[in-house]
Amino acid sequence: MNEAVDWAAVRALFDSVCELPEPQWEAQLHALTSDAAVVHETLALLRAQTQALGGMQHSIDTVLASLDADGAQVGELIGPWRLVRLLAAGGMGRVFLAERADQLYRRQVAIKVMRRSFDPALAQRLQAESQILADLQHPNIARLYDVGRAAADQPYLVMEFIDGQRLDEACGAADITLARVLGLFCKVCRAVQAAHAQGVIHCDIKPANVLVRSDDDPVLLDFGISRLLDDGGNEAGAYATPRYTSPERRSGRPAAVADDIYSLGVMLDELLALGSPAVRRHADLMAVAARARAPVAADRYASVDALAEDVVRFQQHRPVRARRPGRLQRARLFLRRQWRATAVVVCVLVAAVGFVQRIGEARARAEENAAAAASIADVLVAAFDSAEPGIRGDRPMTAREVLDLGALRIQQDLSASPLVRARLQAALGRAYRNLGQPREGGALLQGAVQGLRQAGAPAHEIAAVEAALALLQVEDGRQDAALQGARRGLALLARDEDIGVHIDLLNVVGRAHASREHFDDASAAYAQALALARRGRGAVYDGGLMTTLSNLGTLYRSQGKLSLSEETLREAAAIGGETSPQHGPARLRVLRSLVYTLLAQGRADEAMQLAEQTFVITRQLFGVDSSYTAAAEAALAGQYLDLGRYGESQQHFDAAIATSERVDGADSLAYAGILYGRAIMEEARGDLAAAEQGYRQTLDLHQRLLGTQNPRSLDVQMVLARLLMRADRTAEAEPLLREVGTVWRRTLAADSQQRVTLELVELEWLTRAGRLAQARQALAAFDRQHPTPVPSLALRQQMQAALLAQRGGAADAADRWATVVGTFERFYGADSTATAKWRIPYAESLLTAGKAGAAEAQLQRARPQLAGLSPHSEFLLRAAALERALTSHRHVAGAR
Repeated sequence: MNEAVDWAAVRALFDSVCELPEPQWEAQLHALTSDAAVVHETLALLRAQTQALGGMQHSIDTVLASLDADGAQVGELIGPWRLVRLLAAGGMGRVFLAERADQLYRRQVAIKVMRRSFDPALAQRLQAESQILADLQHPNIARLYDVGRAAADQPYLVMEFIDGQRLDEACGAADITLARVLGLFCKVCRAVQAAHAQGVIHCDIKPANVLVRSDDDPVLLDFGISRLLDDGGNEAGAYATPRYTSPERRSGRPAAVADDIYSLGVMLDELLALGSPAVRRHADLMAVAARARAPVAADRYASVDALAEDVVRFQQHRPVRARRPGRLQRARLFLRRQWRATAVVVCVLVAAVGFVQRIGEARARAEENAAAAASIADVLVAAFDSAEPGIRGDRPMTAREVLDLGALRIQQDLSASPLVRARLQAALGRAYRNLGQPREGGALLQGAVQGLRQAGAPAHEIAAVEAALALLQVEDGRQDAALQGARRGLALLARDEDIGVHIDLLNVVGRAHASREHFDDASAAYAQALALARRGRGAVYDGGLMTTLSNLGTLYRSQGKLSLSEETLREAAAIGGETSPQHGPARLRVLRSLVYTLLAQGRADEAMQLAEQTFVITRQLFGVDSSYTAAAEAALAGQYLDLGRYGESQQHFDAAIATSERVDGADSLAYAGILYGRAIMEEARGDLAAAEQGYRQTLDLHQRLLGTQNPRSLDVQMVLARLLMRADRTAEAEPLLREVGTVWRRTLAADSQQRVTLELVELEWLTRAGRLAQARQALAAFDRQHPTPVPSLALRQQMQAALLAQRGGAADAADRWATVVGTFERFYGADSTATAKWRIPYAESLLTAGKAGAAEAQLQRARPQLAGLSPHSEFLLRAAALERALTSHRHVAGAR
């Protein structure tokens, strides 16, 4: 015998592999140690023991069979419990499903009948420790209800019955994900830690002792039973499974916390081995498992909580404490875990790498692509490094500031090739656009298009950037530029087709035409995109199909085809299933569009229920501090605004503004957009001073970020002018409105929605300025040019016609206001505040026409809903004046 062999190591290796099939011994031993001498001696010992055990097997089987024959059987009574069926049998004993036989109450339990005689030492130990285990209450620990002695003098334990699947079987399922495996493991860890906090150690943690219920919750069985049955003699740990038992426990030392940590480490190793090769390649998780099952207890985690925390750190893309990551690893983890706060920047990196992967198919450009990827990574990692807390004092940098650093680096770094520089510009341009910075994004994307063309980039790559630039332009109101760019991109794809980019470009064409109400042209573009998207399956096709159906559903709503709009949007929302995260942001846009379609159908309750659900999903998907969450909450606030529910609208607007200020910054277009929505709400509830302040702040931001001639800036300026004239400040409103008209009549098509809206605002200005003859001419011209406006503009046309009739004393004023009120009732409900406001001018016109009873009925119908308006609201003041007029009318009528 070789005296130099480490026999402690041999024993540990023997215990680790003795339960494995013989063909696996040698490979597993070499995986555990590089010491050839130790492996040789362990194999010799294993083979010798196998021969001895072979001769003993028949005797063991005979003994166990006799014990079973003499022990408890199905149908017998143990205390008040009747044994129903055998659940499992092992070296420790047999487990039966049992139920109450005395009918005192109904319950099923698991009864474990032990394979050993009842002796005084065991009785004393049961009495001392069973109460501790019975008091151990945790949702992931099966409870011990009772202990006792069966008729055959065998000890038994009554435990909670868990109907579930073994943990290793659940984690070996074909559809199991790594996230679910780790989630189950962490729940087990928390249960073990809770028991440790009460001084209870399990001593036999293994997958067979964990059952996963149908609700996906794991439950740990046999907690403390191995320790309970250990009589403290020389066979300490005899009831534990050797493979999961720590070396010190196998050597006879008392049970300790470190033993359970060791068992959990072995179990984690096994669960990871059940997964795919990709799962098994996670070096961080392997390091966590290795530390937990370290041969020396002092080298393991100090507690089960510390083990679980390291697993959670892995899930959060943070460095685990089990190994020291390098700088590149830390940078990679930082980029992954910051996706919520700076999701758009991470998308940039993915898009950039996508460029590299696609172009990498051309062998001649392989080295150039590698250099491009390295440059992109250098820029983004350097920007993220600057965003770490502490770089700028106590305040972490915003995503906008991170992008600014990246853009500055591109501008100053002259070492990058023209192709790499263009790709960097494209990546950051997309990110600026997603952050609501169209000016910076547009400049970078424009430079990227030129750079890619000059560098001879592949056609599909140029087309993809053209699509991103055109989308930004169509959102910014520059429809002509968007159409030109989209057509350039489509021309490129005629030679080098790319399905995803082709669908994106066709959708841009459709949106540009739809915004001008060129519905036939928009439908044609969407039809082409739809045909491409329906050709196949996969992320590209599904994403393109969802986007196209969403745009088509919005188009149908603009045309007043509400049933078709709902049907199309519901088809879009169903792509990938309700719980699929793959197209999460796109699906949320679909749901928000569906809310507006339901509102347009007058289904307010159903619409708001969906709106609330959509916002909850958004917050769960992106987190509380996210641009997407802020925008979604602002959309929800706008929907409450449409219904006249101003209290809920203000609450959500305020929350959205606070989130956007933290995430986007108070100088962003995203923040300005939410501020604009809140100002519209203030005007609707009648606080014109607060609304004016919000409009002016929004206008200042738009003009600084977009320029004074930008359509979005001019739109805010038009709304500010409308507010001023409604506040009887028509002289102040006139120059603002004239400036908007001059630019839009020069730059926008005559039938564009913005031009049509402008004509209605100018009509209102003429009416409020007292130029009633000019207002009648303008209304007649509008009716000739736009005989069938879209529903939203048709409602505005009705309101202006009614206002003009009332101001001019026309006989049909009451009839026109009745039409307005009827339209509001269909859209927003008969009892909404939005409808109630317009009952006041209707009642005024009825009183003027001598219909005092009908006027009073409309006033009383409106009064309860007007309580939510500002005390300074024009409609409240007019309602009070109307009440006084009706009172006077009643006195006069009574005097007669």
